[in-house]
Amino acid sequence: MHLCLWYLCFIINWKKNPLKFPSPSFCRWFQTPSQVFYHAATEHGGKDVYPGQCLWEGCEPFQRQRFSFITHLQVQIFFHMLLKKIVGISW
Repeated sequence: MHLCLWYLCFIINWKKNPLKFPSPSFCRWFQTPSQVFYHAATEHGGKDVYPGQCLWEGCEPFQRQRFSFITHLQVQIFFHMLLKKIVGISW
């Protein structure tokens, strides 16, 4: 299982659709890293919702253009997946 580490992700999605997500933490878990990437890129990096900086856990809060953010997000998710495989760190 994989986790979306965007700041307050679970609260944001739970408030949007409480019937679909009965618990505030329910929507944060995904089967694959590519599902996490798709979720983060569309829900947090979409044209109308991207706040201008990455709010992924552990990232420096500086301004990024949207395309730069998408590339950065790919690296973040790959890095966490690699840590999980090599070191056994769960995220």
